[in-house]
Amino acid sequence: MKYFLKPSVIGILFVALFFGNCSEPKKKQETTKPVVKTEPEPAGLTDEQKTFIKERFQQYAEVKAKFDKTKKSDGVQIGELNRSLRELGEFPSWFSKNTPEIRYLKLVKSFVTDMGNALATRNDQLLEIARNDYDKYSKDLQNMLE
Repeated sequence: MKYFLKPSVIGILFVALFFGNCSEPKKKQETTKPVVKTEPEPAGLTDEQKTFIKERFQQYAEVKAKFDKTKKSDGVQIGELNRSLRELGEFPSWFSKNTPEIRYLKLVKSFVTDMGNALATRNDQLLEIARNDYDKYSKDLQNMLE
């Protein structure tokens, strides 16, 4: 077999390739973006937000009162109440604020939901716990909203 390149030529090619690839790394171009100062969101709630919380709290209280009057054997009524609770919908995006009123309203919602689930599954222990927790946190929320 014939060799197309001599070993010395191959060595020179390797050296040339090595030094050709060892060039200085390209510098990244840094761009600076203008600093935009934004006003921080107020820590508290606006009047509209407090009104929304009061209305939603009242709606949960009405559903809870209906749960209290409903018998465990009345599956149709329990189903309707659970659907009405779901129809109240999700909370708006501003509910991501970390305020006590929002936290307590979310707790109250979960306790009312637990009551509906307890009635549907006839779980007396869950029902009692949910009612006790609802009473405790709803009183605290009512005091905050006054």
